[in-house]
Amino acid sequence: ITEKYEKSPKDAGVYYLGVDLENSYIIKEKGNGEEVRQTLDNYDIHTYAETYEILRRKIYVQPLDNGELNKVYDGEAYEYALNSQEGNFTYYGLSKTDENYQLVAGEKLILVVYISDKKEHDATNVGIQAINVGTYYVHVNTELSEVVEGEEHYAASKNYELIPVGTSFEITKRPYEVTTNGGNKVYDGEALTKREATDYSGTNLVAGHYLELDEAREAEFGQVTNVYEGEVDNKLYFKVYDAANVDVSGNYEVVKETWGKLY
Repeated sequence: ITEKYEKSPKDAGVYYLGVDLENSYIIKEKGNGEEVRQTLDNYDIHTYAETYEILRRKIYVQPLDNGELNKVYDGEAYEYALNSQEGNFTYYGLSKTDENYQLVAGEKLILVVYISDKKEHDATNVGIQAINVGTYYVHVNTELSEVVEGEEHYAASKNYELIPVGTSFEITKRPYEVTTNGGNKVYDGEALTKREATDYSGTNLVAGHYLELDEAREAEFGQVTNVYEGEVDNKLYFKVYDAANVDVSGNYEVVKETWGKLY
């Protein structure tokens, strides 16, 4: 009989189950029913350790896609589930009802999440700000994520095999409309143009964003010189700049142009 027991392990890992001979003994019964303990000095005992393994729980971690991941460009950095927002993720295993693939009762995950424009997870990636139009991916950094059990924090990879299920989202171009003014004058041999900042406007731009004439397309701008040309559309083409005067035209798409008339 062995009286000495170590605390049973609970964490994932390989363990060895053996016999502690120093604290083991033999019980011998006397004729009166009394028991006497004897050491093992008279025995040559060979022990063989048995191994057993506590496996890590396999948990799939997937960002919830409630239809709000995609958005139209708004000039703001995308703030989705950064540094573990509880409730923004779902956890499941090979079977969503199998308790062996759920978090252990009393434990919760503290996920480290980052956004990338790369589909593949990279443990060294600290993430990017998703601002401009494009496809982005929500990743879980399994190496840095933790489990909380009461006051104890430990690496999630210690007892869980976290398998991130990637989710992507799109930031799409912001539609906008432009309107230009028209004008007329008595023939004087000079071209009539209306290209001042007060001669055009745009709608549905992000607050603080503004239009500037795209000088590279000046040859396409509307103008009229002679009476016989009749009414000419005051066509103007633009770039869009943000409040920091950065060209953000790639994030916009003109969907309607209302030209004034020049004559």
